[in-house]
Amino acid sequence: MAQKKEFKSNGVQYIFQRPPLSYVGKMTDDSKEGRRIIPYKYYKNIMEHVIVSPKVDFAHFDQIEPNKEEAFELNGVEYTFVYPGAKKISEMEGDMQDDAGNPSEYNTHVQLLGHVIRVDGEKINFEFFEELENPADFFTVIEKAAEFFKESEFKKVINEAVTFFRGQKK
Repeated sequence: MAQKKEFKSNGVQYIFQRPPLSYVGKMTDDSKEGRRIIPYKYYKNIMEHVIVSPKVDFAHFDQIEPNKEEAFELNGVEYTFVYPGAKKISEMEGDMQDDAGNPSEYNTHVQLLGHVIRVDGEKINFEFFEELENPADFFTVIEKAAEFFKESEFKKVINEAVTFFRGQKK
């Protein structure tokens, strides 16, 4: 008998159902390119085979947080963190890895600068921070942007579904 779990978030009642254990490994293998799990493929499999109600896709989560932004001021500069969308988040997570699938600090910085952090509505880059008086500002802004990136409805529900799928306890 398949195990189920109910999870409520942001007013939505989700039902997770674990597929047969014989299929769990196949789902994971189907999410790989070489030896590396591709988050976009993995999350798509989770949405298709684990989150059984309501039926969700990347657009479902974008409808929940369509214009999510957060302002952060540091040393007289206002940074705006923008929600790039659930599909983009899953693609970015893959791009934040190195070729072996390990977390890459540099790649994480590039992804956050390119898709999340804005100043006056514009993307910024490493050079923007080179011109500031305090190089520590770069790390503070990256840290805050990473927190924003992780705190979306998409990540909250997906992480809960993955934890259930893998049989882990929170």
